[in-house]
Amino acid sequence: MGISNSSFGLYSGLAFFAIPQLLAAQHVSEARIAGITAAALSPNFWAVVFGPMLDVRFSRRWYATLFAALASLLAMIAVLNLQHLVILEIALVIGSAAAILTTTALGGWLSTVVRKEDENKLSAWFNFAYIASMGLSMAVGGELVRKLPLWLAAGLLGAMVFLPTTIFLFMPAPGPSWNLSDFDFDRDYKRVGMFATLANANNPDLRKFAALGNKMILYFGWHDLLQMEAIDYYETLERTMGGRKATQDFFRLFSVLGMNHCSGGPGAFAIDYLTYLEDWVERGHAPDKLIGAHVNGLTWSEAFGLPLPLDPKIPVAFTRPVYPYPVRAIYKGRGDPNDAANFVPVVPR
Repeated sequence: MGISNSSFGLYSGLAFFAIPQLLAAQHVSEARIAGITAAALSPNFWAVVFGPMLDVRFSRRWYATLFAALASLLAMIAVLNLQHLVILEIALVIGSAAAILTTTALGGWLSTVVRKEDENKLSAWFNFAYIASMGLSMAVGGELVRKLPLWLAAGLLGAMVFLPTTIFLFMPAPGPSWNLSDFDFDRDYKRVGMFATLANANNPDLRKFAALGNKMILYFGWHDLLQMEAIDYYETLERTMGGRKATQDFFRLFSVLGMNHCSGGPGAFAIDYLTYLEDWVERGHAPDKLIGAHVNGLTWSEAFGLPLPLDPKIPVAFTRPVYPYPVRAIYKGRGDPNDAANFVPVVPR
């Protein structure tokens, strides 16, 4: 049953890896690709709110199938419109929302029908299906588009996204009369933990990740609601990995004063994280300091593609340095306070 989650993985690999690579091959600018990708990722923050509303009116089997079909159709439309970026972006955003609603419905559905002794096994297959199918569409998506007629490649990729839903025919349903009001808050919430193993990113044991030479930048804004969770995770990671030096060899946390969730807000929220990460991975330059800017009128997605040095034509209100946690930036008492160069790092005692 867990293999049915492959639809989500297939769509994700196509939308977030294969299509950006195809756009890069067409010489679409990095900033435009980053904006399209950020927009396509945005349903991760808002699509799930529709799940409980749908649960009240429809069976999860029904709307999981419906949204898988919609994600499949929109995947085809996206591939057919690689030259029409506005249509492509709209298709990816709506398709991502549909794919997310498919997997959340599926997770809730399976949590009601699996036996307790099978929950760990099902969770493993659920995760495996997502990761393996995403890798598959990452690997073959671009090749199909490059080597086949566009209409045929789009049709095959859309069919791939929808194909795993055929497993639904062989999966038990909670019954035609089941709805959200039947949820047992004393018992059933534990079973939802199966989906949490896929959705939660809170494992502090990153030894395998570090051993492979990987690097990670984690950031948050102090105007977000989750800042203490990020700090708690990082401090737990330090204890797990053997101290700050061992941790910061591959993982660094940056806290941005005045930034909202991911971007925006009154702080210096515009930071080109990808360039800093590339410098670390490809050239070995660990990010000891990020430079953030507050730019009036900048959209949420544009904030991620603001390269340094800043274009003088960009209306920058001020800049700030952002140091790896727990180091803080303090104004040194002289010079323009709107210039990041006039701030120094201070390690809290």
